[in-house]
Amino acid sequence: MTGYTDLREGVLRGEQKIEPSLKGLRWTLLKDRDGLPAAQRAELDALIANVTTKRTARAWLYREQA
Repeated sequence: MTGYTDLREGVLRGEQKIEPSLKGLRWTLLKDRDGLPAAQRAELDALIANVTTKRTARAWLYREQA
């Protein structure tokens, strides 16, 4: 799973530079969705809703499917 973590980290870092709204989501993306508090789960769900436009959301989904 290290490859997926590296992929997510790289994508998130690059996308944060152009999309400031992603700042602060790093730990939310690293944790298991079931263990997140409701507020963080809502942030993650909002990101996943933009899966067609956000590379970070696609990277997170790839990890979950593996």
